[in-house]
Amino acid sequence: MRLAIVLPRNMHFGPDAATSIDLYARDSGLHSRHGADATILCEPVARPFSDCRTAPLGTSALARTPLGRAIDVARHVRARPVDLILVHQHLPSAAAIARLCRRTPVALAMHGMPKVLRGVRRTLKARRHGPLAGLVFVSEAAERAFAELYPDVALPRFVVPNGLDAVAWRGDGARRAEIVSVGRVDPHKGSLEIAQALARVLPDHPGWRARFVGPLAPDKVFASRFREIIAAAPQIAYDGPVSQDAVRAIGLEAEIAIVASRREGFGRVAIEAFAAGNALISTVVDGLGEVVGDCALPLARGDADEIEAALRRLLADEGLRADLARRGRARFEARYTIEAFARAHDRAVEGIVAAAGSGRGR
Repeated sequence: MRLAIVLPRNMHFGPDAATSIDLYARDSGLHSRHGADATILCEPVARPFSDCRTAPLGTSALARTPLGRAIDVARHVRARPVDLILVHQHLPSAAAIARLCRRTPVALAMHGMPKVLRGVRRTLKARRHGPLAGLVFVSEAAERAFAELYPDVALPRFVVPNGLDAVAWRGDGARRAEIVSVGRVDPHKGSLEIAQALARVLPDHPGWRARFVGPLAPDKVFASRFREIIAAAPQIAYDGPVSQDAVRAIGLEAEIAIVASRREGFGRVAIEAFAAGNALISTVVDGLGEVVGDCALPLARGDADEIEAALRRLLADEGLRADLARRGRARFEARYTIEAFARAHDRAVEGIVAAAGSGRGR
């Protein structure tokens, strides 16, 4: 089966600053049984991943519109026909591509929780799904929320959670007394509350350090406040964005990970923490709760006081840290390996193509 995998704008399909969407697309190219016949259509970067076939998308203002993107994709598909076009994350582009590429089924892969819309806006969004052949979600929670919001969108739906290579995410067992928060440093990720809690707790534990890893949100007020807290707390470091290899190395050396997202379609950083053998403190909202199950120290609110209490509990209890790390790794191996991802991905793309061929898709 030949696939065209279309990434949205502002992605970075390369090792230096790949997003979770980039990594998901790369994994589908590397590990699917159809990966050898998949092409990742993406905006060019200075150092792209070299292990997948890619084709460039335009970066002009017009090319980045839904119509411009559709024209670009249609040109690629004419030159190299495919059996399915899988568009990531952007419904307007997926709908425009489906209208231009009528002979090829087009599906949309969504990586977050669906936005709650009301009235006419919800109706118009539901109609935009009309030309599509299927939908892919990263969690059961996201799929259920979509079904409740858009009961009249009768498209084939599949759930394909992220996955990681269990062998690559296994270290030598050596750990540092370190706490990590990986991912975008952003108000919606609870980053400020994590920093505040760490700044309160770490002075009582001088042998421990903490670090944030990921890009800083463009919100100037938030960024300034975050930097103030970090500057006043010598035990906390901010590394900025790093490569996925560096993320893995950091996780494999850390003892504790914290995730405090307010809303999350999946939570790749949580399975990274599990795979790395970290004891995880996490909110349990939406798809994130589905991922962590009972294998993390749960946060009901995710405010600084609650995170502080969870940190103090974990830092005082080595046995609890070891138990959470063991159970987290076991949950990862049972549910979120790269092999499980590949099986789910292949079921989805094959199911969408089959449904389109039988007339049950668009």
